[in-house]
Amino acid sequence: MKADNVFTEKYNKNNFKKALKEIRSFTVKSTVDFENRMKELCRQSGVANLGSVQE
Repeated sequence: MKADNVFTEKYNKNNFKKALKEIRSFTVKSTVDFENRMKELCRQSGVANLGSVQE
């Protein structure tokens, strides 16, 4: 699986909930900025985000 090759912090439910709130605010940003920050927030919460945003 691709997710096995992605380093993340240990899963933290509360951090992930906070990250989701921030991610939702990104919808007005450029696709590249949104995707990079979204992936970083997910990794910090222990979630391997493998998706790609398409315009």
